[in-house]
Amino acid sequence: MALPDKPGQSYLGKYHLIVTNRVQMYKEVFSPELIIGICWEETFFNNIKQEDGTGVGFGQTEPAEFWKLEKDIARARGYYVPGLPRRNTITASDGSKIVSLAGTLDDSHAILVLTALMVQLYIDLKFSSRAVLEGLAGVAFSRKIAKEVAEGKRTAAAAKSINPLGVSGRLGKITGWLGCENILLHQLPDNADTRPKIREALDASRGFPRTDPEWNRILIRATCSG
Repeated sequence: MALPDKPGQSYLGKYHLIVTNRVQMYKEVFSPELIIGICWEETFFNNIKQEDGTGVGFGQTEPAEFWKLEKDIARARGYYVPGLPRRNTITASDGSKIVSLAGTLDDSHAILVLTALMVQLYIDLKFSSRAVLEGLAGVAFSRKIAKEVAEGKRTAAAAKSINPLGVSGRLGKITGWLGCENILLHQLPDNADTRPKIREALDASRGFPRTDPEWNRILIRATCSG
């Protein structure tokens, strides 16, 4: 997917959006700083639809999974999301189902959906935070494609066309998310300018032109001076 060429909002704006709209369960497992890393790596804080796929929102969540947030069990467990847009389903030539969002998610809904899916996965995957991150990064999909190549069911070229990141690339996404979280949680200075470390943290998740004045103007809009 072609990434936007500018951040969608400031660091502090994103932080506030997360803490005020997230599912409040398991905050100690999925910190705002981790969610910042995910949203930065996926879309540079832009609430968008994927150009060459079906993912939506800051974290490129998949509409095919949204039904899990609308059932009674979601309400009972605490991650129910009301008012989700209708989904469209078409059948591809290979028989697979492609589910897309008929409408859009506003910013607050986009954060709510992302964190609700994280909580749903955390519960269903036996409270393994690592499994949640691998689910968000699509690691299982890449492993399935790699297995098909190893078994001769798919050529390496065909695999590359539908899975350019591969297993290592998807695991690298997780490393970046966690690296961003670690810097934001443990390395921001108490009595000094925090902006350099914020830039370093975001860069750990996905590289960007850290010295570009326009990027800095958007990212550090308001105060991040410690």
